[in-house]
Amino acid sequence: MARPAMRTRPMIRSTRRLALLLCALGLAATSWSSEAQAPSPDYLKKAQELVQASMKPPTFADVRPSAPAPPFKPGLRIAAILATARSTGAQLQARGVKEAAAAVGWSTVEFDGQGTNQGRLAAFRTVLTQKFDGIVLVAMDQRVVGDAMRDAHDRGIPVVSTMAGNEPGSNPDQVFADAGMDDLLEGRKVGSWMVADGRASATKVNALLFLNPVNRTVQQRDAGVQAVLKECADCKVAAAETYTSAEVSQTMPQRTQALLQRFPDVNYIMIDIGAYAVYVVQGVKQLGPQFEKKVRLISFDCVPDEVARVAVRDVEWACVGAASEASGWAAIDELNRALNRHPRAGNKVPVQLITQENYAGVTTPGVGYTGPFDYKAEWRKFWGK
Repeated sequence: MARPAMRTRPMIRSTRRLALLLCALGLAATSWSSEAQAPSPDYLKKAQELVQASMKPPTFADVRPSAPAPPFKPGLRIAAILATARSTGAQLQARGVKEAAAAVGWSTVEFDGQGTNQGRLAAFRTVLTQKFDGIVLVAMDQRVVGDAMRDAHDRGIPVVSTMAGNEPGSNPDQVFADAGMDDLLEGRKVGSWMVADGRASATKVNALLFLNPVNRTVQQRDAGVQAVLKECADCKVAAAETYTSAEVSQTMPQRTQALLQRFPDVNYIMIDIGAYAVYVVQGVKQLGPQFEKKVRLISFDCVPDEVARVAVRDVEWACVGAASEASGWAAIDELNRALNRHPRAGNKVPVQLITQENYAGVTTPGVGYTGPFDYKAEWRKFWGK
């Protein structure tokens, strides 16, 4: 699928808005500090600096492998196992796998882990009953399919993953590579946005956190958010609630309502998987304007419905965008290296903190955050395709 041509004018407007926002963050903090006749606390300065740096657009040079890609063997068959097909992020990652595989002459078949560890292991077992040359775990924790991973290793089938935070290695229960990002840092970006936005809004952060233990990526995100809020002397975490992917659509709106009624002073909410932010928004809106105007939601991934809300500040004010589709292309590059017995490249995906001020020009309808460059064209060029 060809990416729509990027227009210059939205990027110019976006750049101006971004510059104004960065100035506003600094000026707001300076003004408040001047009134108190004391410098900004160290945690605040660190948060503001990380937010400013995170809002700047990445380039392909930031994620391009340093070693050239080996030749692609034609006609290979690849299995893509999704942790859950209900997640928009996982769907986008799987689409990236499919498109990248097609670009190099490979075919793919998708399998749904159905949001449970039992379903993920069953899907992997099904893959092993068929003939595949390689496997991509889409947003799936390798620890929950360890036995199947060892079987794949014994059969000489390489396994890579996308945006799961898996630690790669040579052990039979480890993926060859994980195409993702520095998950702990991404979590710190979200926590830092809350801290910086709270200061710019002259309010103290009182946060509600929704935490999903689905894989190491999400666990590290959560750890990063919580670390920043713990460092913040003026921040409070009203509640940190655990949820699962299997029940989120049925229970999250009601849980959000109940928690906000229990902690009516909450003004920031974080949910660690962007595809599920919509259920938090539903819960907030069901409580009416009092909460809808006060609460600011931030999440990850910047999937399409998130971007639409962030653009107009419809409860959700920010998201850390990781180019989900691009992770599929990075994973195919790693899988090719495994098949050719080359070292892993350590591929990463483009990441950017997205707000109303800078979403234009780096997001695409139906895809969400894609970054400021055409990663499909860049990967094709890198592969000579």
